[in-house]
Amino acid sequence: MKKLLYQREPNNEMNVAIMISTYPADQNIKNHLITRGFEEKKEIAGYKTYTWKNLTMYETEAKTCLELENIDKEIEADLFVFATIHQSASKHPCLTCHPIGNWDKAEHGGNERTIYQSSAAYWKMFYLRLKELSSDIDITLEATHHGPHVEKPTLFVEIGSGEEQWNDPKFGDILAECIMDVFTKEPIDVKACIVLGGGHYNSAVMKLFEQSDWSVGHVCPKFMLETLDEDTLRQAIDNTIPKAEMVALDHKGLGSSREKVKELLDRMNIPYDKARNLYNKKE
Repeated sequence: MKKLLYQREPNNEMNVAIMISTYPADQNIKNHLITRGFEEKKEIAGYKTYTWKNLTMYETEAKTCLELENIDKEIEADLFVFATIHQSASKHPCLTCHPIGNWDKAEHGGNERTIYQSSAAYWKMFYLRLKELSSDIDITLEATHHGPHVEKPTLFVEIGSGEEQWNDPKFGDILAECIMDVFTKEPIDVKACIVLGGGHYNSAVMKLFEQSDWSVGHVCPKFMLETLDEDTLRQAIDNTIPKAEMVALDHKGLGSSREKVKELLDRMNIPYDKARNLYNKKE
């Protein structure tokens, strides 16, 4: 087994690695983390490092975080947070976050047909705190997509969607504050599920976070449902932490795959319900 390049001393805190590349959004977030209290420490295995409480920021010379394959074999952490850019043709101003994995081909890092670990608690916590901090900026959630290959719980938190936003100090400061607020806390207790259907920007997940006790580990959007099979579905359930108890269906967003999805769930004996039936149901 490859020796970790950096290993923390044992403690009872969640060790969180914040990964930063050379992209302008990454640097924007990094600068605000430093302004808010991160202190530079010694360089480790080519990474500049900065720490604050239980968080360690690692700055890589890689152009993009997608290049950081198997970073968990070099750095020991309980959770990896990639703070970087979100890019879209619309260049719509937004802040977003999402879990990682490939439902089919691996076109942007990771392995094909591989769904990675996701913390349902921290995804929900991060989204809800973002909403509190940025009432005048669009906050959205994305379906599970792209790599890199990391075998520890991972979350991408992003500034979108063009150069103006990537360099905007307001966007960088909000993400920095959210990172420091959320990942220094213990994860909340959640009932976890996965979501099938809907768009890449998934309103069903947002409603589950906002209007129910449920959280979500992974999302397979409508345009990927044709590739969904027993293996990738099982990975999504098992690699949700805590393990997903059920599947929430964005029923209108299943499209032509509706019957296929229901047959698959019935065959695997996996409980499911329409996502809208879970909204506003808090214990």
